[in-house]
Amino acid sequence: PSSFILQKTGFKKGMMLGLLLMAVGALFFIPAAMWRIYDMFLAGLFIIGTGLSVLQTASNPYITIIGPIESAARRISIMGICNKVAGVLAPIILGVIILSDADLLEQQLLLADKQQKVAMLHELASRVIKQACYSFRLWCWVLLHCFYMYVSKCWQATLLAPSANRKTYRFLKQKILLHIRLLLWWWAILLALLPFQN
Repeated sequence: PSSFILQKTGFKKGMMLGLLLMAVGALFFIPAAMWRIYDMFLAGLFIIGTGLSVLQTASNPYITIIGPIESAARRISIMGICNKVAGVLAPIILGVIILSDADLLEQQLLLADKQQKVAMLHELASRVIKQACYSFRLWCWVLLHCFYMYVSKCWQATLLAPSANRKTYRFLKQKILLHIRLLLWWWAILLALLPFQN
């Protein structure tokens, strides 16, 4: 199925679509953790898996065609090594940051009554969500900075171009509007997450 999507989008847009699907699937974990809905966790995992399938299907052949064919195997090997190393380090780092007292929490849950369990699980979910929201704010700031740099560069290039015409300005306007829509979309998601931080 991923190949049919890539026929419509191409490799670059396919990789962007895969990352976007993975981000949407990860966002499902926030309400699922707060309300402890198992089906929503499964839905989020399914969406993440779908995005990962699209991403892998697009990135592997793309890596082979962006450089000399003689070194294509080397590039794929390096990409695979980086992927595996990140897969090992990410759970360790997140575990140290978020689940440093998991053993103590597990013991406390065994001794707590029903109301205390609910309060403790809610506190754990809130802590995880706060970390996610902080990361999301940092990502929005990075996007805003990249957007500013990109627009400034395009605008200067357009003004300095000797053959600047209506078509060039129209193209720049479309690019700017596209990035503005993307930023507004990200900020809308961030505002939607604010109630879950309390």
